[in-house]
Amino acid sequence: TEYVISHYLPALYGDLATVPLIPRITTEKDYFHDVAAAVENTMNTIAFDYTVQSRFGTQWFRNALCNLARAVPATVTLEPKKRVIVTGAGPSLEMEMETLKSMRNNRFLIATDTSLPALCENSITPDCVISIDCQHISYHHFMKGYPANVPIVLDLASPPILARLAGKVIYFLSGHPFLQYVSAHLRRFPFLDTSGGNVSHAAVSLALTLGCRELSLFGMDFSYPRGKTYSRGTYLYTYFAGIQNRHLPVESLFASMIFRNNTVETDHAGSVLRYTTSPLLMYRRRLISLLQGTRSRVTHFPGEGLVMELSPADSIGSIGGAAGNEEKITQLFAAGPAACSVHEFLEDYGKSVAALPKPENPVTNYLTRLSMSERVLWMTQYPAMAALRSRLGGMAADAAKLLSSVRKWTLENIKQSLTRAVEK
Repeated sequence: TEYVISHYLPALYGDLATVPLIPRITTEKDYFHDVAAAVENTMNTIAFDYTVQSRFGTQWFRNALCNLARAVPATVTLEPKKRVIVTGAGPSLEMEMETLKSMRNNRFLIATDTSLPALCENSITPDCVISIDCQHISYHHFMKGYPANVPIVLDLASPPILARLAGKVIYFLSGHPFLQYVSAHLRRFPFLDTSGGNVSHAAVSLALTLGCRELSLFGMDFSYPRGKTYSRGTYLYTYFAGIQNRHLPVESLFASMIFRNNTVETDHAGSVLRYTTSPLLMYRRRLISLLQGTRSRVTHFPGEGLVMELSPADSIGSIGGAAGNEEKITQLFAAGPAACSVHEFLEDYGKSVAALPKPENPVTNYLTRLSMSERVLWMTQYPAMAALRSRLGGMAADAAKLLSSVRKWTLENIKQSLTRAVEK
């Protein structure tokens, strides 16, 4: 599974097919049944990641280029925190608001961007806010204002406008290969796990990175209890209230969000009807996987949503050991010193990309002949390849032409970024 995930590049290699050898399969049916299930699960993971790359690959790269000038001189840090609350924006946040208020005073509160307006509406100011979405729609979470002196933790590929909303900005890296290249050659930024696919996963990763030993989770339902999608106070309530009409009320607009997904399932928690979808269940599985083996004591407040089933080993970690022997956590969530200027980095990166050997088919042979540093340079552009491939014929696109096209696109964006820097 891990080998396929790390070596199969659908944007370059096209479709992946299995060819069953019937005589061999019939000799060990149970074994090959398990193999088929593993392949299916692996392909579902790859398909989800590829879909995200196809949609956002070019936007990630553009946003990162725009953010570099602000990110390199940034000096804001976060100190270690032992007791942390993380808020998602699910309906249970509204239900558990009084519990959250009662716990607020002696804990560090990390708010996801989606949950921020709901917290502010209830007079709760978080200690920091985290956002990972590269789309400009993220700005809607801050339309009601941003609390003063609260740092915002941003993916380096976040929309540049978000950094201008807060006086204190802390940038981090996700798994994007270009951002990893930035960390290796320009400035080391802290890493957060965003593989869960949603901002709550990244917020929990931040809490664990800060050394959290007692973690409380609010607003993470992984379902739509009673058909409700978000906590009241989140931006969609204001947005839908503004576009509703007699034929399409707010309730119908929220319902359309649920049923646009063709994997909707239902279950009951007592008398409560809940809807859930494959993406929501995947978010839940990935978050549980992130928490497995953590040393934090995890408490989930699900309201009427799906409970996260954590084993005792996952949820009763020590707060610091025996009395008088409390563990000290000294690591800061901070970026390192810059190795060079942004201008120098972009010029060097552009020259290196331009110097890559001319792509040839078959692309597997071409990549094999490259040096490790040359393959790394191509991989920094891989998410953009996924996005550009659809413009070149989808999965039937010529791989060598795709590489040439993405290099041209990358160099054009680097040139534009350098030009903007000179004009400023």
